[in-house]
Order: sequence, then C-alpha cells, then structure tokens
Amino acid sequence: MLSKPTNLIPDLSGGICGTQRRARLLTIVWFAGGLVGCAAQQAQPSSPTPPISAPAEPRPAPTEQKPVSGAQLMQAAFWTAVQARNALIAGDLARARVAAETLAARDYSAAPEPWQQGLARLRDSTQQLSASPTLDDAARALGRVAQRCAECHAEQGSGPVRLPFVATASGSAHEQLAERMDRHQAGVEQMWNGLIAASEQLWRSGTLTLLDAPLLPPSKAGQPLSPTLQARMEQVRSLAQQGKDADSYAERARVYGELIASCAACHSAAGR
Repeated sequence: MLSKPTNLIPDLSGGICGTQRRARLLTIVWFAGGLVGCAAQQAQPSSPTPPISAPAEPRPAPTEQKPVSGAQLMQAAFWTAVQARNALIAGDLARARVAAETLAARDYSAAPEPWQQGLARLRDSTQQLSASPTLDDAARALGRVAQRCAECHAEQGSGPVRLPFVATASGSAHEQLAERMDRHQAGVEQMWNGLIAASEQLWRSGTLTLLDAPLLPPSKAGQPLSPTLQARMEQVRSLAQQGKDADSYAERARVYGELIASCAACHSAAGR
C-alpha cells in the first residue's frame, strides 16, 4: 500500500475561476467608478489654474510579491503543472513547454529545507518536459512530474488531501461520444489528483471511473465511431486496468503519461 499524506493544504480545485471572476468584477467596478468621477469633474464649473508646483517623486513600479508559505508555493506549482497537462491533452506542445519552463524556473528558495531535495528532482523533470520534442515524450515527462510530486508528499508526510471522489458508474449499456469523453475527463482528473497527492483512494477512483464505462463503444449522433476511435477507447480502458494494478509511483506515472498521450491522439482523431 502506498503511503498517504495526512496534513491538509487548502483545496486547489476551482479557485482560479472564482478568482478571475472576482477580479473581473472588481475591474468593472473600478472602471465604472472612474467614469462617474470623470463625469462629475466635467460637470463642475471651471476654476482658476492652480500654481505650478514641483513634480511629485515618481513611485517605483510595483513588484510581484512572491509566495510567502510552502502551501502557496505548492499551489502555484500545481496550477502551472495543470496548465501543462491541459495543453498536452489539447495537443498543444508549445503551450505545454512554456508552462513547463515556468515551472522549472520557479524560485523555491522560500520552501522549507527538507523539501529542497524533492523540489530539485521536480525541477529536473519539468526541464525534461520543456525540452520534449514530441507530444508522446512530453506526456511521459508529465507523468514523471506528477511522480516527483507524489514522492515528495509521501516523504514529507504532507501534501494536498481532498475528499475522495466516487467513481462514475455506468448508467446504461451504451454511451454517446460526449458522455464517454466526459467520463474520461473525470477519470483522468481523479487519477491526476491521486498521483499528485499520493492518495490511494483518488487514484483508484479514477481508474474505476474509466473501467466502469459500458463495454460497447460509444456512438456519435447515432452513428458508430470509426475503427480508429474505437481502438482509442479500448486503449484507455486497457491503461485504466494497468493503472488499477500499478503498485508504485513510477508505474502509475508511466500509465498516466501514456493516458495523456492517448487523450491527445483521440481528441485529434475526433476533431475535439
């Protein structure tokens, strides 16, 4: 049984979208307030020109504040890794490389000393990802990035811990292509979280979500899929079974990398 971290870091899911929405709302309020202020100023009667005074000292440009805690550092690293993963799933190798370069260049000097060795291994893996010549190579490197996260979390007895997901059971003997893709998305996300957090439950939930898909291949608009797409669907099921049987972080990382490469190829073939 693989070890599982015990302490809590705030849940990473969903925070970015909410932050962006709030940021957009604040921007709108600020912009609207500026317009009202300008209108009020223009409505006032003109006044004598004030005397010329010495210009104010220029303010220094604001500098980006670095994360101040280990949890913040890890959250920033997590979301950058998610950007690389999503880019690979979409078949965008260039965007995945940029995210990997950002992750490799991140300053971890503020992290606790016991983390530094694991973070050095993480940097090596992200550098391999940023230099990957093909999507398949990059997907395998991404699996190793997740492996480094899992190893460090297990070594330190810390990391993101979330409530376990319940595997998505099959609702019927047949699924539409969109339903099967949603299932794959849920399973891949659960496996990712399970690998990153070194969580046996999350990883297993993800594999079962994929394995519980109907045995019949899905259809699209009532029409059967091409043999190529049907083969891709079966490859996902096979990789899910390998993932369910995997008993080491290295083996799980290999399976996950191949799964991401399969997702990218399937999306390209399906035109999604």
